[in-house]
Amino acid sequence: MKASINLMTPASRRRSAIRGGVRTWIKIYLAAAVAMATAWAISWFDCSQAAATRAELEQHYTPIKELKTSSQNTKGQIDVLREREQTALALAVKRPTTALVTVVSAAARDSGGGVYVKNFDLRQSASMSGEASSQAVLQLRGLGQDDAAVAKFVENLRGGEVFTKVELKSTMAKRMNDTVVREFHVECML
Repeated sequence: MKASINLMTPASRRRSAIRGGVRTWIKIYLAAAVAMATAWAISWFDCSQAAATRAELEQHYTPIKELKTSSQNTKGQIDVLREREQTALALAVKRPTTALVTVVSAAARDSGGGVYVKNFDLRQSASMSGEASSQAVLQLRGLGQDDAAVAKFVENLRGGEVFTKVELKSTMAKRMNDTVVREFHVECML
């Protein structure tokens, strides 16, 4: 049997054991650090490749994105034109312009002939309820012999059952040559 004697002091043995443990753990920590650095480098490389691919795909997508925006703008314009077309068709079907001129002329004639219509303006206005639909407004401007002739004209327009609402917006005295006449503004809703 062989026997060995350790002649190191206990403090030296402790230092030697600590040094051996530290050397072992340093190797373990160093191996772990190398593994983590390798994993980080691979991950960074993958991310940079993905970012480059994404940038390239975004460049290819830019014309499509612009086309989509242009398409949405065009669709909005088409919707506006379609709404105008539908309104015009609805007006043409409901009340042709010649029929409106006939109704206004008859109302002027039935007022005793004392009314002269200068402006006949048919327009589209947004409805009060805020809906997408709109209604037509006929604005009439002209001259009347006196207040009675203008009042009779407005009553004739109301009695014709063509308009949903007839409003006398204003009347003013106006001098023409040596005669005083009434200038009027009437608004009729269709």
